[in-house]
Amino acid sequence: MSDQSACCPEHPDRPSAGTCARCGRFACEACFDPATALCSTCRARMADSLGVRSASFSVSQALGGAWKLLGAVPATVAGISAVLALAEVVSVILAGVDPRALQARIRSGQPYSAELVTPLLLAAARGLTLGVWLRGALLAQMASVVQGEAAALPQSLKRGLAAWPRLLGAQVVAGLLTGLGIMLCCLPGLYAAVTVSLVLPIAYLEPGASVVDGSAELTRGHRWEMLALVLVTFGSIMAVAMTGGVLTRVAISADVPEPVRLTVSFFTTFGVELAACFGVGLSLAAYHGLKNSRARDAAPPAPVA
Repeated sequence: MSDQSACCPEHPDRPSAGTCARCGRFACEACFDPATALCSTCRARMADSLGVRSASFSVSQALGGAWKLLGAVPATVAGISAVLALAEVVSVILAGVDPRALQARIRSGQPYSAELVTPLLLAAARGLTLGVWLRGALLAQMASVVQGEAAALPQSLKRGLAAWPRLLGAQVVAGLLTGLGIMLCCLPGLYAAVTVSLVLPIAYLEPGASVVDGSAELTRGHRWEMLALVLVTFGSIMAVAMTGGVLTRVAISADVPEPVRLTVSFFTTFGVELAACFGVGLSLAAYHGLKNSRARDAAPPAPVA
């Protein structure tokens, strides 16, 4: 079979313009690059060794891409999780809340008191400052890996700090919309969470774009798949948090020394942050998958001979 009579596998209605020197597949004029003798798929794969940027969107593509991204920067993932877990322990110490007295108050039906204001404020400050910055640095490093660039941590920290205002705004808006939806009813909250699930990668990769509109447009037509990914992320975080909560209550009931309770708190937060880091990779992989699917869907039809 000659190249002229063969068809492009990406565009079956278009004749082949050449054969890829890497994979041997036929490629049409839109897919074949005469300068490199490569098809568009192989060019993308050579620039994207993890296959995150070149893959079309699916639940398995996003989950697999997230694992690949975490595996590409394991030291950063572990380091960020450890730093945020240590910050949580420090905030617990600074708050000075007696866990036994707090547990007794909760059992008596009075969980809300002035004693909880300080730890809640410290947790919010930690999440909106250190948390947004470090997760932004992780997002920056993962984005560099996807682009085939060197992923140096100092440079990623600088990029995360530069993007902090955008990422903070995106996270606050997403949190408010999701929280409002949950207050109205569970289903609107889930819908809002799915609709704004890509605000962070959009805020970082598309600085001038509207994060809410961009996320809503990109997820349109794939909301059920995105719901599955959102549930995976939140489910992982809640599973770790609930396990840590049970261990903390056991430790308090057993009257174990404070260092043991703080150790339980550290590893609980560490696990939660690991799940959150997976969520960062998941959103980035889904973003690229949806972008690629949109681009392929928007490809013009082949001219009629």
